[in-house]
Amino acid sequence: MSLLEVSNLTIRTRHGRELVKGIDFTVEAGEWFALIGESGSGKSITASALTNLTAANLVRTADALTFDGIDLLTLSKQQLRTLRGEQIAYVFQDYQSAFTPYYTVANQMHEMLKAHRSFSVAERRERIASSVEAVGLDPALVERYPFQVSGGQLQRLALASAVLLEPTLLIADEPTTALDSWSSSVVLDELAAIKQATGCSILFITHDLRIMNRYADRVAIMQQGRIVEHGSKDSLVLRPEHPYTRDLLDSIPPLRSDASRLPVLGEPARLNVTVRDHLRTSTASSAPVLRAENLVKVYGSGTRAVDGVNLSLPAGSCLGLVGESGSGKSTLARCLLSLERITSGELWLGEQHVNTLSGAALRSARQRMQLVLQNPNASFNERLPILASLMEPLECLGRRAPSFLDVGDDPRTVAAALLDLVQLPADYLDKLPTQLSGGEKQRVSIARAISTEPSFIVLDEPTASLDVSTQARVLNLLKDLQDALGLSYLFISHDLSSVHFISQHLIVMKDGVVVDDFDRSQLFDPGRHDYTRQLIELFEDLPQRVA
Repeated sequence: MSLLEVSNLTIRTRHGRELVKGIDFTVEAGEWFALIGESGSGKSITASALTNLTAANLVRTADALTFDGIDLLTLSKQQLRTLRGEQIAYVFQDYQSAFTPYYTVANQMHEMLKAHRSFSVAERRERIASSVEAVGLDPALVERYPFQVSGGQLQRLALASAVLLEPTLLIADEPTTALDSWSSSVVLDELAAIKQATGCSILFITHDLRIMNRYADRVAIMQQGRIVEHGSKDSLVLRPEHPYTRDLLDSIPPLRSDASRLPVLGEPARLNVTVRDHLRTSTASSAPVLRAENLVKVYGSGTRAVDGVNLSLPAGSCLGLVGESGSGKSTLARCLLSLERITSGELWLGEQHVNTLSGAALRSARQRMQLVLQNPNASFNERLPILASLMEPLECLGRRAPSFLDVGDDPRTVAAALLDLVQLPADYLDKLPTQLSGGEKQRVSIARAISTEPSFIVLDEPTASLDVSTQARVLNLLKDLQDALGLSYLFISHDLSSVHFISQHLIVMKDGVVVDDFDRSQLFDPGRHDYTRQLIELFEDLPQRVA
């Protein structure tokens, strides 16, 4: 008998719309089972439905839903609450929601133990210390409030809380999506160690196929509420049968390839040719559009967030900046955008020396810079339609239309042409940001950034919050726009494969210092820094598919 058996699980709204459509799967004892899919595929709601954590307006039905021989469909709320605490534990993507900021982490872990076990205070402290040490942290951290620890530490504390009661099944729902690649690998390695030590089973929900390949035993692929393919990890990676599975695998930027484009199912091959004929921006100048020499940023506490960085961004090229959280990437970006004053060093925007600028001169220089952020939700006023959001930068600069568009100066026509460039239909102009998906909002952010014809665009983790195929579409789009408009990018990410795919030159940062600097073709050269080699191991290509 399987530890978890799911047969014909269906989840629908009270109005009858099916979100999960009759899926079947099992999780065996001691197994790492991965449920793979993109946003909206139904994987997270499936995990929640197992112990009836779904919203009140959803209806769950199944032919069978059993855990260790227990019929989950017939349990009362109190029985489910006991089961969730003692035998089935959850680790959610939003680890911050696992803790209240008003109490220390220790208080909240004690509360969990008091609810399910009759331990003494000393026994609870010993159990908490052991659990925290199991995820590689100092037990003293639990005396802090949640906001006093880093994101990676808080996610590991959430994992420590989940395994406090030594559950039989651990359900991990995108637990590392918000973490950089290095922190993610640490959390996942600790999760694997806990599984090995306790013999628990893991139901792991993710859109990251590299995680699947590194850790999973068996896999199920979900698309639009259905499981379209399932089997062993090796069979799905080497011999995928469903087109959607192949599409997901092909969407991962390969490190050991010079491919100029990622194959994405149903995507146009290139930008519309008729539109591209309008787009011609000269990149003949050999001078870099951005240059920094010995850039230093020291905060009042004495922290050297950026320490002696040198970089040069040639016109019409992409410079990739790789590093983990806390490496200084975003601080460097703010300095390059003159959003923060540098402590020392030299900074040029084209031939203009930026260090000495202030007031109106600095504001004028900033018109030649643009920024696309990781979280597109933070880039829009949710009360303004897309038309207003798109045209706002041009209006602020007193312009009617970018010079690369030959469509007149009617605001609606200009905005529609900008949307066409990022492969979105004109009827999106009247929609609100809340009516768009994450990938669509990011496309609008890109359209808005290019509308002012900046000298360079800083792309700060622009694909980090997107699904794998949506990431591929955005990367392809950025390449197409660069070819068409001669754009210059500074692409910042912890994802080495994405940076390597889109960039001509890469720099690697750690602890505020550039530790490696090389051309795209030199990634696997023997002279690479140890830290770069560690990143390469994290993002190594999946095994080659069998023809």
